[in-house]
Amino acid sequence: MEEFRHNGRDFEYCPDGDTDVSKHTASRRKKNKKPLPTECVFCKNNGVEETYYREHLIRYIDGRTQCPVLRAYTCPICGATGDDAHTVKYCSKGPYNSNTNTNYTGKRRSK
Repeated sequence: MEEFRHNGRDFEYCPDGDTDVSKHTASRRKKNKKPLPTECVFCKNNGVEETYYREHLIRYIDGRTQCPVLRAYTCPICGATGDDAHTVKYCSKGPYNSNTNTNYTGKRRSK
């Protein structure tokens, strides 16, 4: 128990092995982690003034839509608006997200 308190490892279940592997895995996780957004990409890409798109993000951490412009938009395909608002490109019922014409690699099949 003292071993676990000291370094977070229980000798019986986690014998000392190659500690470089665990360090390598931890550093790899940090590299793959995307930085948190600091601006609304939706408004930025639509040419809104910088002072406005830096005031908010496109979504809250829980996935609800935060952007006031996007919240007011109604998807013409599924009718989503408000918390679930999205553009046609991201509509699960739209042509961009159809999984019927893909193979196991995710690439479109040629007809």
